[in-house]
Amino acid sequence: LALYARVIARIKRAVEAEFALGAGALHFTAPTFITRTLGGGERGWAPTEPHDEYWHVHVDKNNTAHYDYSGLLYLATLSDDFDGGVLQFAPPGRDAPEALETDPTGELTGVVEDTPEEPAALEVAPARGRLMVFSAGRENPHRVTKVTRGARFVLSFWFTCDASRHYETFLDGRVRYTYGQG
Repeated sequence: LALYARVIARIKRAVEAEFALGAGALHFTAPTFITRTLGGGERGWAPTEPHDEYWHVHVDKNNTAHYDYSGLLYLATLSDDFDGGVLQFAPPGRDAPEALETDPTGELTGVVEDTPEEPAALEVAPARGRLMVFSAGRENPHRVTKVTRGARFVLSFWFTCDASRHYETFLDGRVRYTYGQG
C-alpha cells in the first residue's frame, strides 16, 4: 500500500507539472483498480455494466462526471504477454456517446457504433512500466481493442479538480463511506 501511495503521489505531481496546473490542483479520486483482461474472455464472465465493454469508443468524463484526468500504468507488454488491448484515440470530430448506459432489459445503449476501417488518430501500445495520462473530456474519445491472447494487466486511475472528490488512497477500505455507499 505504501508503494502504491508513493507511485500515485509521484504521478499526480508529474500530471500537475505536465498540464501546468500548479501544485495541489489535482486530487486522486476513486475508484482505481488493476484490471486483468484475458484474450478470448474469461470463462463464466460476461459484461455486467456498460463500462465493462471497454472496446467501444467512450469518454471517461461522460461516464463519471468528476473525472478530469485519466491514467493508465501498464503492467504487461503487448506481444510478449498478450495481443490486442491497444489504447486507441478516435480521430478528430469522431462522435462519442454522452454516456454508456443499459436499458431495463440490460442491453447497452448510447453506443456509437465503431467503424472497423476507421483509423485511430493515435494508438498506444502497452509496455510494462509505460504511463499514459490524458484529459478525460470530450476532446479524448478512446477505446481499447479487444484482447485476443494472453493477459493484459493495467493499473487504471483518475484525478479530479474537485477537492470534495479527493481520496487519499483507494486501498484503505473506506471508499464506500466516502461516496455514500457504506
